Amino acid sequence: MGIFKRGYGRASNAAKSAVSRTEWRPDDAGVFQGYDRTADIVVGDAWSVRFVRDDMPGSLITVAFYPVEYDENPGEFIVQRETEWMVCENPADPGGTEIWSDALTDDPMPETWASVAEAEADCRSAAEVALGVAWAYGTWDGRPEYGEAV
Repeated sequence: MGIFKRGYGRASNAAKSAVSRTEWRPDDAGVFQGYDRTADIVVGDAWSVRFVRDDMPGSLITVAFYPVEYDENPGEFIVQRETEWMVCENPADPGGTEIWSDALTDDPMPETWASVAEAEADCRSAAEVALGVAWAYGTWDGRPEYGEAV
């Protein structure tokens, strides 16, 4: 599995070379099932991990992996990843108390699967790997990028 083969944006090669120097850490939930993805191409359950910073309690990075089926390739399933950077008032209810967010969606793995179940299993594996590499996602300073103080 190669979730970092085609990193973009904040999960780029520059972030990968940052070694383990980050203030971000996995939250207490670890890998969890579910994430609100309602696009038509999503065909199964997501597996996610969330990173937090002790010095920025309302700042979160959520990385979700979920199976998709593109219309042009019916019967083939791939893993899609969404990385969301968010500032919220209450980390227990991030979507309900959101102040600012940004997200990036990509297809990080070249593998295709013949079933949703196989793709979902790969989603879970990818989330488990992501749990141990906060440094790859944690190059953001935890502040909204429009420059306003939280």
